[in-house]
Amino acid sequence: MEENKEIPQLNVTAKWLDNLFERITKITNIERVCRSGMPSDEKDLIIFDGEQGAEYQSRMLNLLIDEIEMLLPDVKRKLKSEDYKKISLKMNIIKMKCQNPFIEGFEDHVSHLDPEYRLTDNYSFILRNICLVRADIVEVLSPLLYGETETTNDRRSIR
Repeated sequence: MEENKEIPQLNVTAKWLDNLFERITKITNIERVCRSGMPSDEKDLIIFDGEQGAEYQSRMLNLLIDEIEMLLPDVKRKLKSEDYKKISLKMNIIKMKCQNPFIEGFEDHVSHLDPEYRLTDNYSFILRNICLVRADIVEVLSPLLYGETETTNDRRSIR
């Protein structure tokens, strides 16, 4: 009877790990779009058509921040207290900096075309720091994501 109780628990843990892996993969894909300015698959390219790159990148950066903010409470139990505090502090700094706009609009008064947008320096700052937060999360969760190893230096043992 006890064996039956352990099997669902293992299934829930496996599903949680699968979900965690999928969310981190999604965050990584959004990060890639924020860096390049272009969607990574054809389905998103159809939505992108006609939208200025800066507007798209700005929206995707907001999505990236939201995804990481939603991930943090879900992984809190799996993080050491000091790691969680460090990551939370970085996210609070990012949220404070997010009050500045990511894009600026410029209107061409001669031709009366729609305004053109460009990314601000704040965009680069936020993207760089949010990428570091994602890397920190993956690093502290690496024993769960990749399985624990017995060697002291995991990277050397992979080569």
